[in-house]
Amino acid sequence: SALAGDATTGEIYEAYMPDLSVPIASTTKLMSYLIIMDAVSAGEISLDDMVVISEKVAALSLTDDGVIKLEEDQLCTVSELLYATLLASSNEAVLAIAEHIAGTEAAFVKRMNAKALSLGLSSDCVFYNCNGLPIFTDTVAATKIQNHMSAKDMFLLISNILSVYPQIKDITSTKEIKLPMLGYIVKNTN
Repeated sequence: SALAGDATTGEIYEAYMPDLSVPIASTTKLMSYLIIMDAVSAGEISLDDMVVISEKVAALSLTDDGVIKLEEDQLCTVSELLYATLLASSNEAVLAIAEHIAGTEAAFVKRMNAKALSLGLSSDCVFYNCNGLPIFTDTVAATKIQNHMSAKDMFLLISNILSVYPQIKDITSTKEIKLPMLGYIVKNTN
C-alpha cells in the first residue's frame, strides 16, 4: 500500500493499493499527536502541564521497547514528552500523555478511533494502543494485534494534521533538543 500526493491540496499523484489496511507501528503516534493537540486546543490540557509518570509508563520505559528511562512519580511537561514522542518515537512518552489526558490508555484509544471516524477514515483503520507496539494475546492460539491503516487513511490523517496543527513541522524539523526534565537529548534522525 502506497500513496504519494500533496497533503495541502489533497491531490494524489500516484497510488498503489491505497485502500489496503496494513500494520502502522510507530506512525500511530501521528494520530496520538492529533488527539493531544485537540486536547490542547480545547483547553483540556496545556503543553506546560506537569505529567506524573505512572507505574505502567515507567515499566514500559524499562523494556526493549522503551526509549527514555522514566521513573514512577517523575514529573515531565507535556511539551517535553511530545518532543520525545515525535523525535525519538518514545512509546513511554506518548503513553504518559495519553494517561494524562484520558486517565487510561484505553480511554485515549477510544478518542483515537472516534477521531478516525470523524475524519472519514476507512472502517479498516483501527487503533488498539497509542504508540503502535504490537499487542500479544494470552489465548491458546497466541496472536499479535496491531494498529492498522491504509496509505489513503494515512494521507488523509496527515493532510488534516498539517491543515489544523501545522506546528508539528516545528517539532519534526528540530535537529536536536535538550529535554531537561527527562534528562535526555533528542537528535533528529530524519
